Amino acid sequence: MSFNKTAIFIFLSCILTQPATAQRQPKVSLSIEEKYRENFSKGFDPVEFLIIDNAGISSDTQGFDPKNGIFIMRLSNNSSTQYFYCAELNMLLKNGYHLESVNINTIRSGNADYFIVHMMRPIEYKDEITTCRLGRADEKSYLISVSNNKLKIIDRDFPKCGSSAEVIKTDDKIGYTVTDIFGGSVTDFLIINGKLEKQPTRLIEQEK
Repeated sequence: MSFNKTAIFIFLSCILTQPATAQRQPKVSLSIEEKYRENFSKGFDPVEFLIIDNAGISSDTQGFDPKNGIFIMRLSNNSSTQYFYCAELNMLLKNGYHLESVNINTIRSGNADYFIVHMMRPIEYKDEITTCRLGRADEKSYLISVSNNKLKIIDRDFPKCGSSAEVIKTDDKIGYTVTDIFGGSVTDFLIINGKLEKQPTRLIEQEK
């Protein structure tokens, strides 16, 4: 199965996610951008993604303030910096969600980069929606790709409720391992021929 065959997701993603336009550019100072680039140059990955607020403050940094919108910042080793605005993620922020965790441990294919964004609404919303886990309100995990300078939402429920995703980076495998805690199973999503493909699900007992 290829995520790229899910036409409805791609159609919606083209509407809801796009490069930052002049009206949606974050106000990132040159000094902040240079600092990010300096830190990036010390790493080993050819591409890095950060979620920043309108002032350029990273989501994992004190002072991050998403009230004026969030952007996805892409640094690459060719000295370019790109900013992407995702209307859907920003709408979730306006509806009470916040960034709970950002798994910007990127996996790459020849065609696209992939990463996961996890968002949650607080317990006060518990009467409005069906909760995923006891004591939690509403959680959303987005699998996002960037390809040909375009950002797309590939899956709005990755991993699914009760599951966790870990990055695979070995000599012969690149992708995600998704563990279903409730179902007792493991599923790999691997880069094959430039696309992220779902592999057969196996029981956790088989991993022992």
